Amino acid sequence: MAQKNSPTATKSEPDLNERAQDNVGHDCEQLELPDIPKPAFCPSWPGHATMCGLTLDLMLTGARINMFDMPDEYRRISAYIQDLENKFGWPVKAAPLKHPRKSHEIAQYWLDQEIILQARAIRPDGLMVTQAEHVADVKNRATIRGSDTNATGKSVGNSVKVNVTNLTAAGALDSAIEFVKRVLTGKGHVPTKEVESLAAEARVAPKTLERAGKAVKVKKIKVGTRWFWTLPASRTASDDNLDEGPA
Repeated sequence: MAQKNSPTATKSEPDLNERAQDNVGHDCEQLELPDIPKPAFCPSWPGHATMCGLTLDLMLTGARINMFDMPDEYRRISAYIQDLENKFGWPVKAAPLKHPRKSHEIAQYWLDQEIILQARAIRPDGLMVTQAEHVADVKNRATIRGSDTNATGKSVGNSVKVNVTNLTAAGALDSAIEFVKRVLTGKGHVPTKEVESLAAEARVAPKTLERAGKAVKVKKIKVGTRWFWTLPASRTASDDNLDEGPA
């Protein structure tokens, strides 16, 4: 039988509920994580994990990894998180920190193709022992909190992933709508290729761009062989001589 609070303890060792009860009132153990080179964009590295009964808290303060600009870093961190999941037997990605009687803030969010890691470590008796710093320049962050529940971390984590996906989609569309308004307002007709190029630079996905265009009732106008985007409010009498494309 593994020693209580052992960082290498797994699900196959003493019953998790028994371990959680044993840990109540004891200080959380700071676990040594594998050494990984410190990325320039992460002020605190490699962070720490805290295990209290059923709670595994991964804390990489302020980490931001864009999967397109930094694919190698993205894969490396993803593999690192997967190793932690395998080592401790609890999900880390988009999963709440769980205790049989407690449910707290989610440890990780996936938004706009970025990994944003922030967490709070909670003792089994409910006392806060540490809290991650917030990253001021990260936009489109979602905060999802769970209510007290006896459900397993896996079942709650699965339901949370759906919510995160919905929030991500809604946030991306809202951002795209603002982008379309900013590009078209007061500019009459803007070439479709220019809109698409600016959208690519702003990392607005093509399908999201189309949805945003429909949301603001963009008109697609053809002049000769070229297509243009225009907002309804920017149409003029001269538009009558233009062939209107699909809405």
